[in-house]
Amino acid sequence: MPLKPTTTYATISQINGPLVTIQNVKNPTYGEIVNVLLPDGTKRTGKILETLEDKAVVQIFEGTEKLDVLNSKVELTGELMKIGVAKHMLGRVFDGQGRPIDGGPEIIPECYLDVEGASINPCRRVYPKQMIQSGISCIDVMASIARGQKIPLFSGSGLPHNEIAAQICRQARLVQVSPKNDAGNENPENFAIVFAGMGLTHETARFFQNNFTQSGAIQRTVLFLNTSNSPTIERIMTPRLALTTAEYLAFTHNYHILVILSDMTQYCDAVRQISIQKQELPGRKSYPGYLYTDLASIYERAGRILQYNWFLGVETSEGVKQIGQVNTVNYKIAGMQKTNLNDLYEMEKGKKVQIKDAGINPEVAPKETKDCTPQLIAQIDSAPQNYTFVLYPKENQKSGSITQIPILTLPNDDISHTIPDLTGYITEGQVFVSRKLCNSGIYPGLDPLPSLSRLMKSAIGEGMSRKDHQDVSNQLYYCYAYAQEVQNIKQIVGEDAIGADDKIYLNFLSEFEQKFLTQGQFENRSIFESLDVAWGILRMFPERLLQRMSNEVLKEFYQPK
Repeated sequence: MPLKPTTTYATISQINGPLVTIQNVKNPTYGEIVNVLLPDGTKRTGKILETLEDKAVVQIFEGTEKLDVLNSKVELTGELMKIGVAKHMLGRVFDGQGRPIDGGPEIIPECYLDVEGASINPCRRVYPKQMIQSGISCIDVMASIARGQKIPLFSGSGLPHNEIAAQICRQARLVQVSPKNDAGNENPENFAIVFAGMGLTHETARFFQNNFTQSGAIQRTVLFLNTSNSPTIERIMTPRLALTTAEYLAFTHNYHILVILSDMTQYCDAVRQISIQKQELPGRKSYPGYLYTDLASIYERAGRILQYNWFLGVETSEGVKQIGQVNTVNYKIAGMQKTNLNDLYEMEKGKKVQIKDAGINPEVAPKETKDCTPQLIAQIDSAPQNYTFVLYPKENQKSGSITQIPILTLPNDDISHTIPDLTGYITEGQVFVSRKLCNSGIYPGLDPLPSLSRLMKSAIGEGMSRKDHQDVSNQLYYCYAYAQEVQNIKQIVGEDAIGADDKIYLNFLSEFEQKFLTQGQFENRSIFESLDVAWGILRMFPERLLQRMSNEVLKEFYQPK
């Protein structure tokens, strides 16, 4: 392995909390990882947060205690922060810096990836489709989550968002339409969870770890747990480590990944804290003006990407012979499979060989593609003429997806606060935890009226959930909203003054909250069971009042009590 040069400076000029200012630095790079060497020989790690001419501001991960301005040294590594990723990270627990804390062995990386992630070509994004089942009726029926969607959970202090997050991790899976085949013709086992906890108390961190271990969900989960006593900069890196791991599992191993980030309010407070220490101009509620961009750099790392499997081919009279396969994202080669490519390069010594890109949509697509045989390699090797190899694309229809559920605790239950306000601009809906419902003894206490999934229409319906799904959702929304209006009128005029139809809505209100919205913490309902529960409640209405449903759906599913 080639040695990489490093530069060491003994020019620390200032220490301010976890920030260290270095002077007379040549060519510092934003985001560069540095090593801080203390006089006693210990080493700490930091990251360059700001550069100005020959100065650099470094955030120390382990804090600046015992750091000596005169005798400490800073070593610039020339590397950005990377994480070693591997498929066998599933089932493991890491701290906020990506170090194992479950007592298991160190991870043997399959590759190292930049924690900031690779830019995604917008033209290669695929519209989120098909549904992820959470096992919670209110979410699955009325705010369905599409694969590749980003939808936050808005909660408040003291509400059961940790229990809801753990329940989703235990129960979430791809929708199984039939016993043999799911909605996407994919292996239902290629689904996994990446959970990132930020600013957690030790009690909450133990809760998640024990919950996943006891339920067996840990086997398909990667946990990153940042506790409240950890350095502030670690809290900022934790979601990026989790998302980099998710991207590797999704786009290299074709997993459908559900990423749960809790609590983004703690993350934003860490961004504000560092901004204040850097003496930046504050924005709304002292948060930095770039908070929107910072949040977008996390939330936008979700979705589905159209990938291609590329292969090197040589045209022959029999068609196109495949020489070797190349995996790529965003038109650029990201890695090569060790198929016949090594043999090809050995064979090419002393020859002038041109490799030409056929483009995403080649004008002349190969009519026939065959694997390269040893006889063909020998034929090419002995031929006197030079060959032109063409890089042909093949669409990969089995690429994975990343779905995000960031969890926010609303300060003072204020949905107009800066954090949920900016989050709402970036994400595609929200699921709302109601304090009123929770105080009434209803778990999980999700309120469907302020909840919304903007991509729900592309995730449900025949072949993905059930043909009556959209109609049932529309009817439940209408009935619940109208029933609450009737409840308010009843409190003013009394029950005797309302009509017979309105009394049915009052009965619906009670049944809906007790049978549909109320669900046990370990009660896992499939989407089909949830729809059946909804129909069991809706059948209290005469058919004439179910005006949000089509005649076809009513004819097939409506059976009056």
